[in-house]
Amino acid sequence: MLSYLFPNRTEWNNEMLPQLDNLLKKYLPNISLKHIGFPANWKDLLTR
Repeated sequence: MLSYLFPNRTEWNNEMLPQLDNLLKKYLPNISLKHIGFPANWKDLLTR
């Protein structure tokens, strides 16, 4: 739903997705993707 709610595809792929990726990388030692509802291939699913 995240990517579909964002109106600008280019901005999503070039700005928002990298920021989300960095945020998750920062906290991955402390969280589980499964617990926040993200599948292992979340980035592939959110790239549009």
